Amino acid sequence: MKTSLLSFILLILFIISSQIKAKESINFVPVGSEWSYSDSGIDLGKEWIEPDFDDSEWKKGKTVIGFGNNNIVTTAERGDTDSRNITFYFRKEFNFSETITDSFSKIGKRLSLQLGILRDDGAIIYLNGQEIARDNMPDGEINWNTLASSSVVGTSESTYYEKSIDSNIKLKPGKNVIAVEVHQISPGSGDLGFDLHLDAVIEERISGFTIENITSRHKGSAIDLNDYFLVIGAPHSPINDLTVNYADGTSYDTWELGTGEVQVYKRLNSFWVKHSTIKSSNPDRNDFFGHSVAIYNNTIVVGAPYED
Repeated sequence: MKTSLLSFILLILFIISSQIKAKESINFVPVGSEWSYSDSGIDLGKEWIEPDFDDSEWKKGKTVIGFGNNNIVTTAERGDTDSRNITFYFRKEFNFSETITDSFSKIGKRLSLQLGILRDDGAIIYLNGQEIARDNMPDGEINWNTLASSSVVGTSESTYYEKSIDSNIKLKPGKNVIAVEVHQISPGSGDLGFDLHLDAVIEERISGFTIENITSRHKGSAIDLNDYFLVIGAPHSPINDLTVNYADGTSYDTWELGTGEVQVYKRLNSFWVKHSTIKSSNPDRNDFFGHSVAIYNNTIVVGAPYED
């Protein structure tokens, strides 16, 4: 006689308190990074700001790059004594991973770019060939011989001037290039300094959401939620029409789950971000895995009843 057994697979996922805390920003270009730079004194026009410009022959060094100040890490060439360089060029490549891009677009978070620049004297900053900020430089068209607006002295020589970037400026998935031109106040200037950090600040777009239109045979027992975690199971059939409704009135259809998958989302401030996906070790039992889910003291419990 065949014996019917009701078995439960319990998957325990321990979450430490530090994982619950929100990460407020992502640092793409740290202070003190290595940059490619040109101190040749040659007018490079505008081609050098483009992402595909070949800077392989440029010098490389860690910031602060410059001369004449106590905080210099990499010393640049000043140029001839009688005709010192007005403009110095800097470039750095960084990566914006597709994983991050995908996560932010699906969860609905917005990235607000911010930078801090140490410049002696003035600077213009470009991202992927587009000007995103200028500091201590005149308005209008700038060329190789344009002088900075004012001299930088004293503590200003080591100050990082913070800039919020227009929200229409976006990073590209994969390779991004930030380029900076630093201008002197005069041909006879005795010092130069450059450093920059670039960050993406996470803006909290979501103040709350509802979940609706769930297509699942056991939808009532395959969802659990507390102040920190949301767990969704998809026994028997995939779920592909969960809808997140944002506080600003927009919505996004997201969170696709395959049959037999359990997805865990973690609350960061007032929005949700994907934490992990749990799958059955036995694909033949996908119809049962995630039949029930529960959260107990930040422990995720997944039930998988079946007959044997």
